[in-house]
Amino acid sequence: MIIIVSVVAIANFVVPINAFSFSIRVVKYFILLLGTLFGLVGVVLGFFMFVTYMVKLDSFGEPYFTLIQDTAKDK
Repeated sequence: MIIIVSVVAIANFVVPINAFSFSIRVVKYFILLLGTLFGLVGVVLGFFMFVTYMVKLDSFGEPYFTLIQDTAKDK
């Protein structure tokens, strides 16, 4: 248990951008809350909801989880 806590504590300092670190922390606590209330089913449900949210995101008009592909347009 001590090793897990120390790894999580060190992992909190790996993300260099403070705003990104905050969003990761919020998602982590949300999944932790679901895991506390519903066990393993809650953790799986939390990750499923997180992946579903990431799939719906758009970045510069392209879906966030799009595979890298050739987007050359015919002229």
